[in-house]
Amino acid sequence: MKHPGISLLILIAVLMGGCSQRGWYEGIQKSNELNCYQRPMAQQMECLEEARAISYDQYQRELDKLRGPSQ
Repeated sequence: MKHPGISLLILIAVLMGGCSQRGWYEGIQKSNELNCYQRPMAQQMECLEEARAISYDQYQRELDKLRGPSQ
């Protein structure tokens, strides 16, 4: 594996989140942030802004809108 530390951080985030949807979301978000540091310095800030653009709560609200009213 090329970056075992990234996988470990994702695993820790998932376990700390109790494997909840929030834990998965935040683990993937953290992985995306770490990948930004593999880019050239000039691209890192824009990449980090994109990786952090939507919080879990914002994501959940948008998902609820797409699902529509509960039946």
